Amino acid sequence: MSLDDVERKRRARLIVDDYQGIHPPWEILYISHIQSTCRASLVAFNRFEELAVCPPDHANNAAAFEALTLAAAHAAAVSRFFKPSRGGVEGLSRARASKLAQAFKVEPTSALNDRGLRDAIEHYDERLDEYVLNPRYGNTISIGIGVDAPQVSNAIFALRWVNIVEGKAQILGRDYDYANTKREMMRVLLLADEFMQSGCRLPN
Repeated sequence: MSLDDVERKRRARLIVDDYQGIHPPWEILYISHIQSTCRASLVAFNRFEELAVCPPDHANNAAAFEALTLAAAHAAAVSRFFKPSRGGVEGLSRARASKLAQAFKVEPTSALNDRGLRDAIEHYDERLDEYVLNPRYGNTISIGIGVDAPQVSNAIFALRWVNIVEGKAQILGRDYDYANTKREMMRVLLLADEFMQSGCRLPN
């Protein structure tokens, strides 16, 4: 049976006021989803790194960048548990995010709160529209992987370049860090594993 708006708000207020956003029996649902999504992101990061260091004759830069894109998407999905785009019914999502951020020690400066890479990939079409208004002429590379991106003086420009040494992706001339995101995903995953092994509960 569906809830009417009045009852939905009443229940949301109760959970916010009495349980800081998550009713204890349902903590496992949040922990397990964070755990599985972190793991999926790290699998994609590892796949990217495997493809990124392939010998030139076996290189597949497009597949490598696709794996990095998937890793960033999963990381963004995790970040929304700690920083949702909306407050939710009666502030339920905001309260839940605050409780989870405290439990998982996700600070405002956490790499999970930086969605720049995900946004740059997701809105690549719009940013490409702007780039072609004032493009760099020369040999254009669609996707490149290596150390430093080619210098402008070399008449070569990479639309998307990944610096595998510094852990940065450059998209249309703008740099985005991904190495710190991977480290943060590992840290959060280890905590999720710990919580699941300790009664599937968040720490008090």
